[in-house]
Amino acid sequence: MEIFTPNQLWAEFDPATEQLDSDVFAVRDYDGVEVKKLYFNGTVFPSGHKTRVLGVVCRPSEGDATKGVLVVGDYRKPVCVDDLVALAKNGFVVMSVDYAGRGNLGTIYPEEQDYLNADVAESLYYVGNSVKDNKIYEYVKNTRRAIGYMLEEEGVDELSVVGVESGSFIGTIVLGTDNRISRGTVVFGPLYATYPLNEADNAELSERLAEEDVARAWTMGLAPQSYLMQISAPLYVVISANSANVDIVEAGKMYYRVNDDSRLLILPTTLDYLPQKYIDSVVAWLKGETVEENFDLTSFEENGSYGLKLATKSSAENTSVWYCVNPSHPARYWTKADLTPCEDGFTASVDVYEKDCEVAAFCLIDGKVAVSSALTEVKVHNAANVRLPGNVVFSGAGGQSLIPVREQSGWWGQNIDARLAKGFLGIVGMEGDGFATFGICDPSVKRSQSFTVSFDVCTDVRQKLTIYVVCGYGCDNTTYVCTAKLIGDGKWQRVTVETTDFHRVDDSRPMTDEDRPDCLEIFSESKVIVNNIIVV
Repeated sequence: MEIFTPNQLWAEFDPATEQLDSDVFAVRDYDGVEVKKLYFNGTVFPSGHKTRVLGVVCRPSEGDATKGVLVVGDYRKPVCVDDLVALAKNGFVVMSVDYAGRGNLGTIYPEEQDYLNADVAESLYYVGNSVKDNKIYEYVKNTRRAIGYMLEEEGVDELSVVGVESGSFIGTIVLGTDNRISRGTVVFGPLYATYPLNEADNAELSERLAEEDVARAWTMGLAPQSYLMQISAPLYVVISANSANVDIVEAGKMYYRVNDDSRLLILPTTLDYLPQKYIDSVVAWLKGETVEENFDLTSFEENGSYGLKLATKSSAENTSVWYCVNPSHPARYWTKADLTPCEDGFTASVDVYEKDCEVAAFCLIDGKVAVSSALTEVKVHNAANVRLPGNVVFSGAGGQSLIPVREQSGWWGQNIDARLAKGFLGIVGMEGDGFATFGICDPSVKRSQSFTVSFDVCTDVRQKLTIYVVCGYGCDNTTYVCTAKLIGDGKWQRVTVETTDFHRVDDSRPMTDEDRPDCLEIFSESKVIVNNIIVV
């Protein structure tokens, strides 16, 4: 097996070797945006066979857009035109290429590359004789050819690359190997990945050594962390503090490898989607907005009490500090700290529920381009003020937060929102049609052997409420579901569900007391107000 360093892997590849021979076959206007579909050459084989890569380009129908954005999305799915249109409305020429292949007018792979079609492709971690046999290697080549198309035929003078979720495996390699890129963004994608080694104890030594060689080849040639230090363009890294797909702790460590012109944004109350406020931040970054804000988040201990200090010139309205107790668990509940102004910024106390524990914290500074600090780790030892856990997960008057969510939402989630609102008798709760919380597994909340959760709902629409709990969040993500009927009389209705009400989504197996929920999700058919979520 050949093992390549990143430089060795890409030393002989020149994206300009083959003529693009582009061919536009469809153009239409969609809501003020010109949507164009075309094919261009990928790999040309000695047999004369060639890959014809499908590209979709969107640009404003009026005006001269000169800033280009190449969006690298999920390589297993067709291009999402709606995402491109939404981004193009901000004045960009936006392009994506199809990797999935046959079906839906996708990229046409010749027989030499049939293995690249999503319906037959090997896994992300497949390594044949070398990583050159992995689909990601060829997807990167086609993406780099798309950069040539944008610069040569779409009239852009600056080009940014945005890697989204699993597309970041491709995006980070492109950013690390192509010097034609002005700016980069990784949105909800991993900066660190490990090869999944077989944990079987009965494997022969020779098998283990062979598998370790494969892991070394994959990590060196295709893992995102192998390319971070080679990225010269300013990089904007956007991650969700509650992601089921990206380990925020590892991502925080990897962020220290990127160049000094890069910035980090950690979103504390989202699930791998961008609210409109932070879509604006990504757009501003892609337009070349710089961030001059300097800040520093540190921890301190005083007589057994632990706290955080943020040195910043940002106003209180644009500043928040978030912390999580026991961050090693994939299901993390982030608490918004109460800030107290001090001479050069703010201080905040940290509530702990054990004398010895670990705490992770970060700050979030809002602005044209919102930015965060990397994670600050706090080692709590023999804490003097240990709080007693309660049973309230969320109260409209209590300062806790819920995560607004929507079933099947994508990364571009500008229509997902939730806000505090008054219900019957003027009682305040969270309004929306989808909510999630990790508070049910936080040390601040008591957990009994049997799971029971209760909450108030206010609505004037008779409807069904769907309630999910996720066990093993970030690992096997086993999901259980139950439903409840809402009367819809405009008053507060108490909803209580327990272990025996839930059944596994995959096969309807009843939930048991051995299943320990990490995340609670509540979905309604129309907007409702939720309040007083309590674990009984």
